[in-house]
Amino acid sequence: MTMLRLYLFIKVLFLVSLLLFSRSLFSRELINSGSDPLKIIVIAGQSNAINIHADAADLDITLIDTLVSFYYHCGMPPGTNLPFFSTSNNKWTKLGIQRQVPYVAHKEYFFGPEITLINGLSNSHRNIAVIKCAYGGSNLAVDWNRNAVTGNMLYKTMTDQINNACSLLDSIGLEHTFAGFFWIQGESDASIQSYAQAYYENLREFISGVRTDLNTPSLPFFISRLPSGQPYTYLALIRSAQEKASADIHNVKLIDTDNLELDTDKVHFISSGMKELGFLMAAAFINIASSNNEQNEFKPVRNFILSQNYPNPFNPSTTIGFTLYKPEYIIITVFDVLGKEVSKLVNKELQTGSYEIEFRADGFPSGIYFCRMSNGLFSDIKKMQVLR
Repeated sequence: MTMLRLYLFIKVLFLVSLLLFSRSLFSRELINSGSDPLKIIVIAGQSNAINIHADAADLDITLIDTLVSFYYHCGMPPGTNLPFFSTSNNKWTKLGIQRQVPYVAHKEYFFGPEITLINGLSNSHRNIAVIKCAYGGSNLAVDWNRNAVTGNMLYKTMTDQINNACSLLDSIGLEHTFAGFFWIQGESDASIQSYAQAYYENLREFISGVRTDLNTPSLPFFISRLPSGQPYTYLALIRSAQEKASADIHNVKLIDTDNLELDTDKVHFISSGMKELGFLMAAAFINIASSNNEQNEFKPVRNFILSQNYPNPFNPSTTIGFTLYKPEYIIITVFDVLGKEVSKLVNKELQTGSYEIEFRADGFPSGIYFCRMSNGLFSDIKKMQVLR
């Protein structure tokens, strides 16, 4: 076996193991950890909500919260030859990576923003589930029109899927409610002038329709703004409409994606961008819930999230991610198992946002180390392993 074949074999084996891990840790289809209603987060839109450019091989398995239930229906609009290539087959499963069946293009095993969204909520969420309905190349003007009776009728497809997912919960007597709606879309409308010019009104009607049909009049709605680097003729019109919607409509928040890394097509987020998008979504969710004086389960215990480093174990370097919900003076240090500080990675004030820093263990012996993040009031610690 050549080295290339060996590499491909190992990669496929890893991805299959990751998929099985995310599906089989628990025998029950649904888990509700308490008596409170299951709170559903919906993710919808087009290809960047799916995202087959984000390679599952780049995802640290420790980021996946397999206690969270996941229902998904993704692919291309029905008018194409391969309409739906990644679904949970009309049932609830566990949060994890997705697979294209049949394989279409880019990454066969991939992941969307829901992985790091849930990871980012790990310090504050209770009983959250995710429904994702996303369809590549779809426009808001026609495909997602709530009143459409012909064509792709993706709004109906989405609501049918949501209704089916909720009926499954009803069938086992599991009370549920909707906690937030994330909209990751706009590229197709940015390609056609008339669609771009009508985007604000179409988006306003879409938000109103979603809130009506989900029977949640003040449902928090989050818009992932199109990155400024995308190559669409009418990109500025869409970005302006998205900003206006967040300013004009109650409980609508804009998520800035300008600093997220795109693939060579300058359209789709790659793995690093997809991971960061999820963390930004988590920060937006917690902020809007806190400002609405929601129950304590949606209030952050602290104003930051320290994510598990990846890869872990590592040699000689690893990446440590963290998110700030407000400007803070933070200190991030690394200790050995004896509690001795071996490195200070951050010691300054930073602005709201998501960050990644590199930790290099050159010259450090194999073993367990601890990364500690503190703002002087709260702290969090992650265990890391150097493996020579």
